Amino acid sequence: MRKLLVFFVFLSIVCILVIKYFWANTPEWWEYGEETGDVLFDLSVGYISAFIFYLIDIWIPEIKEKNKINERLAVPLSRLLNHIKTPIMSIHNKYAQEKKDFYNLSKDEFIETIKKVDLINDYSESYFIDIKRYATYGEYLDYEISRVNEYIEEIYKVPLKLDLTLIEILDDIKKSEYHQIMESTKRIGGFYNHNITMQGTVIAESFYKYYLLFIKLKEYMLKNKIPITIKDL
Repeated sequence: MRKLLVFFVFLSIVCILVIKYFWANTPEWWEYGEETGDVLFDLSVGYISAFIFYLIDIWIPEIKEKNKINERLAVPLSRLLNHIKTPIMSIHNKYAQEKKDFYNLSKDEFIETIKKVDLINDYSESYFIDIKRYATYGEYLDYEISRVNEYIEEIYKVPLKLDLTLIEILDDIKKSEYHQIMESTKRIGGFYNHNITMQGTVIAESFYKYYLLFIKLKEYMLKNKIPITIKDL
């Protein structure tokens, strides 16, 4: 819409230049040609005046407001992205047959890698200080999900108007199938019962969709010029 408004500004300027400088001393081509030119000239001047008012009163304040929102969202959104990407990279680096760029993971490769993880008996690189042991992958992924949810709640509490598209992406992440599966498993004590196994097959498909949400959120940040404050995201 704004591109269209700007287009009409340039069109109005062209009309003014043509009417006042090119057609000023040109004989009328048709009856009421001069009157038509005067009407177009007045409309063009009026439109430019209205656009200047819109620019000062609406457009510029909206840009300032958006920049303020972007600065406020930059840190929590970047940290949210980091808590999604880190466990994916941890699993990929440990289990993938061939190391690939994070943004070039195909669906089949991603799912096959996740399937190799035993969430109950395989240990991650995350160390629990209080109980002095490394977390299992189930515990590790559960912790990362809790951090993602915390940052989503922090963003929701920002006292500024959030874009609807961003809210929808955050809702998709928080209510994702992956989150629901992990939450259901945690409720029945699945991550702490080391007498059973829980293979990554359970979350493989949903985890891939979660990975796509990461990419969608990052693309949103880049498109809307929200700074990414963490390196290598």
